[in-house]
Amino acid sequence: MKELLQNENIRKCIKLFAVSLGVILVIKYLLPLFWPFVLAYFLGELVCRLSDFLNRKLQFHYKVAAIFSLVVIVILIFVLLALIINKLLGQVQNLVVSWPKFQNDLDCGIKEICCNTEKRLRINNGLLYQTMCDGMDEVSKVAKKNVFVKIMSNSKSVVIVSVEIIAAIIVAVMAAYFYVVEKSDIKEKIKGLFFYNELSKIKSKMSIIFRAYIKAQLVIMLITSTLCSIGFALIKNPYFLILGIVVGLLDALPLIGLGIIMIPWAVGYFIIGNVRKGLVIAIIYIICYFVREILEPKLIGDNAGIGPLTSLVCIYIGYEIFGLLGVFLGPIAYMIIQQMTECRCINEI
Repeated sequence: MKELLQNENIRKCIKLFAVSLGVILVIKYLLPLFWPFVLAYFLGELVCRLSDFLNRKLQFHYKVAAIFSLVVIVILIFVLLALIINKLLGQVQNLVVSWPKFQNDLDCGIKEICCNTEKRLRINNGLLYQTMCDGMDEVSKVAKKNVFVKIMSNSKSVVIVSVEIIAAIIVAVMAAYFYVVEKSDIKEKIKGLFFYNELSKIKSKMSIIFRAYIKAQLVIMLITSTLCSIGFALIKNPYFLILGIVVGLLDALPLIGLGIIMIPWAVGYFIIGNVRKGLVIAIIYIICYFVREILEPKLIGDNAGIGPLTSLVCIYIGYEIFGLLGVFLGPIAYMIIQQMTECRCINEI
């Protein structure tokens, strides 16, 4: 056993396993407990910049500047969220009101697609349409039953979770203020740690990688949502904003992508003979695809150091371990493990 531990490759494997296990356990079990303080850190850094400006340029007392900055930023965030939510709720309300018409249009569209397909494949008239209607009715019954059961069983949980989220946001705002006021003292205490140099190197590298990765995803998501919303508005879809945001979010999920909506949608328009709308959807899809392919490597560059295959493995393993958030947390966990294994204090063990 002693000889095995003295083998350099085996020691590296053991260290890699220990670091990987530690990072996974921290992200899975500790991060959910500390997320308000992670939010407070980012909010605090934003407040610090505004507070420094007010203190330096307008001679505000620093604590007054911190309170003022925090209040302004929080109000701006909530106003922006309120405007977005109000717009989304308006479109959801319109969708609910016009749902019968939408359902009728959908039925007519499906019937037209089935009729064209039956003619091309020389199937008995009405057979394909009837089969699809029977299948959709069955799916609808099962979905309604399951949704009702889940709503009834989870209604209490939703209320509890909502209260917990509001409480966590309040804690995050308070923690952000204390972080801004006591930032210098906190930094001095961290500098007193025996592993401060290694921690500082990991933090600086991870900060560059994390910012590059998140910025790339947000920029691409924003561009995709904007392009799709414009495209959906061009084909006069009344729910262009909701659909644009949904497609942008789907595009940010590598295991799903925007093709899951755009390709069938374009094909459906071509089948029913609406070439103009089909071309608009297809062109938007192609533009969004190349935007991601061109911008993602450019924005992330060599900072992340993750190839396509490695990224896919990280995403899949992250999804299996952390659930849906693992699509984002998987690559981030890989970056942390990569930087920690290169850390001098780890290699000296």
